[in-house]
Amino acid sequence: MTVTKKCVEMTLFLLLILLVFLVSSNNQQLSNCEFNLSFKGQSVVYNFGRLSRQESWQTTNGAEKAFFSVCEPFLTPLQYQHSVLVSGQQNKTWRVVVSNAGAYQISAHSVLERPVLDLVGTQPCSGGMNYSTEISFVCSSADQNPVLISVRENCTLLVMWETVAACPSDKDCVFGDSDFSSLRHSDYYEVETTARQKFLLNICGPVRSGACGDIDLVTACKVDEHNKTVIGHLGGHHVELSKTTGLALIYTTVEKGPRTEIQFVCNASASFANVKFLKKLGETYIFEVETPLACKAWPYECMVLDHYDGHIDLSPLRKESHNWVIQPSSGVQYHINVCGPLNPMLINMCADGVGACRTDSNSSISLGFMTRGLRVTESNTVILEYTGGSSCPSGGMHSMQIEFSCSKVVGMPVFVRETAKCVHHFSWETMASCPSLLAVGENCVVQEKQYGGIFNLMALHSPHGGYSLTTEKGDNYLINVCGPLNRTCSGQEASVCLITQAGNMFAIGRVNKTVIYDSGALRFVLYGEGCKPGRNVSTVMFLLLCRHGSDVGQPEFFSKDDDCNFYFVWNTRAACPPHQFVDCTLMHNEQFYDLSQLTDLMSNHVVVKNGLMFLLNVCHSIVFGKDAFCQYSSAACLFNLSNPDPTSRCILFI
Repeated sequence: MTVTKKCVEMTLFLLLILLVFLVSSNNQQLSNCEFNLSFKGQSVVYNFGRLSRQESWQTTNGAEKAFFSVCEPFLTPLQYQHSVLVSGQQNKTWRVVVSNAGAYQISAHSVLERPVLDLVGTQPCSGGMNYSTEISFVCSSADQNPVLISVRENCTLLVMWETVAACPSDKDCVFGDSDFSSLRHSDYYEVETTARQKFLLNICGPVRSGACGDIDLVTACKVDEHNKTVIGHLGGHHVELSKTTGLALIYTTVEKGPRTEIQFVCNASASFANVKFLKKLGETYIFEVETPLACKAWPYECMVLDHYDGHIDLSPLRKESHNWVIQPSSGVQYHINVCGPLNPMLINMCADGVGACRTDSNSSISLGFMTRGLRVTESNTVILEYTGGSSCPSGGMHSMQIEFSCSKVVGMPVFVRETAKCVHHFSWETMASCPSLLAVGENCVVQEKQYGGIFNLMALHSPHGGYSLTTEKGDNYLINVCGPLNRTCSGQEASVCLITQAGNMFAIGRVNKTVIYDSGALRFVLYGEGCKPGRNVSTVMFLLLCRHGSDVGQPEFFSKDDDCNFYFVWNTRAACPPHQFVDCTLMHNEQFYDLSQLTDLMSNHVVVKNGLMFLLNVCHSIVFGKDAFCQYSSAACLFNLSNPDPTSRCILFI
């Protein structure tokens, strides 16, 4: 019996070792912050990188206070290069009682489909064990502070942490830095509309428990007295940014069938997802959910088209350091950035990630985030809105609205008023709000919007291999736009090849057939490999200028800088719209006159007086170009220079 008992014990011990091996082989550590865990045979990736920071996280149960770090060791508060330390209160003073309750190396496993981090320290405890920390994570739509639950066997700190980082990542539910996977319900959300109709849906996951029927991967369905209609499937779902409605999760069913749109609305104080049905528009069912996750998804662009197709770009007003600061009254300041979060401040009283805030000597009020694109008013001014700020005493949340108008100066925001609903209004006169006539074309063809002219630049491509030019310093450039050179450069296909005087070769411009038209000017921008050690990228810009004539001309080297930016100018008929010319000779009273010497094929005659600019050419149409975009057949144009809007500056043409 004793032998049999020992055999059974040995067998069980071997099975336990095998089980541990199988579990550990499925749970793979991808990095210090990223783990691949296995749940019910499926691989799930967790990334705790958002919890990594230099200062320590703190939690206490009253008697002990734990300082710990995720992914990296911390240096504060007492310069210990460990992951966890514990201090106790002695004579009203906190002293370190456990200097290492978690080492730098960490591992992960799962309990009840939740990720758990194990941090085992090097300091002995009792019973042959070392001090350690076990952090049990709970998926949440908002980051909470960690909570010290208890100390197991006086050796292991048990910590619970509700955080977005504990939610399995779904790449199709990510936009920018925001991952909406954390809004996934364990079963589904139920949205009541009428007594006889409701919706069942989930966010970034399927409706579970068969609530929408026996169809797999259903994400949304409409339920009435007799039927369940599927209005969304998991597959092909994605998060997109609309300039009018902001961020939204899109579910589809079949082609031309019902679809579901869940709009994410910024609310920094929302602690749980409350889904609301808004309306049905065609075959699209539109829902709304307020979440702090929408507050972090800044749009990548800060541009809009006005009512006349003018292109307005406010991104030059976005600061990369410091912020716009306005002081409307003593002790009160507004801190603002345009189309982006506030930059760090020396005395940072504003919430992280907000686009604007109001501060005084005692407090700060968040004015929210940019959650949708710019909009244009009927008077052609531009509105920038931030929403989802601090709570407003009259209900709702603080917000900000800036109205931009075209001006000849950069300007500053000017405080106008604060409404009873906590909307903070500003006005801003700035040249950044002046529209430009921007158009982008592919395959070397672009159409400008004001007069409808089409520029076909394929004529600049040389079928014989391109153009060659040498600078005074001995550098040689091989160039062929709208296609590659007939030889490789540095072992790769290129449109611009730099051969230095020393014989080094760099493909500084790869093939790019995108052409940009901007208020009368045409340009190509090409990118390639760096032109010297320490530079990874080169930029090549060709500025194309209209020159009346019969040939396409050739590029001319203009300049380069130490950052591997190269600039070329190209005077060519390909940059000219259709134009006219007449005979410039005349016989009168037996006297011959020839005015052709007054004809300028590359520029115009200019007269400026009293805020007006008069352009004219002789026997030829105006040479079309930057700030000289008149009707193509015009021989003379009059511009009002006091008008900062270039799209309406021309007041007369002949």
